[in-house]
Amino acid sequence: MERRAEVRIAIIRALRSFGAKPGMTVSLCAIGLLLMPTGVGHGELSEALLSLLRDEVMALIPDTNSLLLLEAV
Repeated sequence: MERRAEVRIAIIRALRSFGAKPGMTVSLCAIGLLLMPTGVGHGELSEALLSLLRDEVMALIPDTNSLLLLEAV
């Protein structure tokens, strides 16, 4: 499996562990704090998050370090 896909799956698992549902906000820091100790690099995390943003699974909330979950994961 491609690394980007692995990191994307890890983000989705993290969101599930937080109990995230559509309409909820999630801190980017919380995702990073959970995944970076597992060996996920900053660049890998950024690429995977951008792919989720492009696919409209989530959206950035302006002027915050948070994401809005747009669809169930």
